[in-house]
Amino acid sequence: MLQWLYHIPREAFIWTVGLLAMASFDPHASAHLISLCPLDALGFSFCPGCGLGHSIAHLARGELLLSWEAHPLGLPAVLVISGRVGTLLVDAYSRSLSD
Repeated sequence: MLQWLYHIPREAFIWTVGLLAMASFDPHASAHLISLCPLDALGFSFCPGCGLGHSIAHLARGELLLSWEAHPLGLPAVLVISGRVGTLLVDAYSRSLSD
């Protein structure tokens, strides 16, 4: 029954951990402890992806307007990533049934 857990790809695990990590950040914190943005590290002032983590954190708290203001692609990103994880899990389950 739980044999399909052995077929779950690492990609599904990584995407899930990433979404949960971004959702757990406090979007209202005034200071950033870390920045994973490579453009920010190189000193660029503009990055098309910056704000996406804050957007996802606001979404996790039900703050839709703040999420949109942080980054308009936050909700689509969550939907696309969740869809990818779902597809990976369904494929893993299907493979476990055929084994």
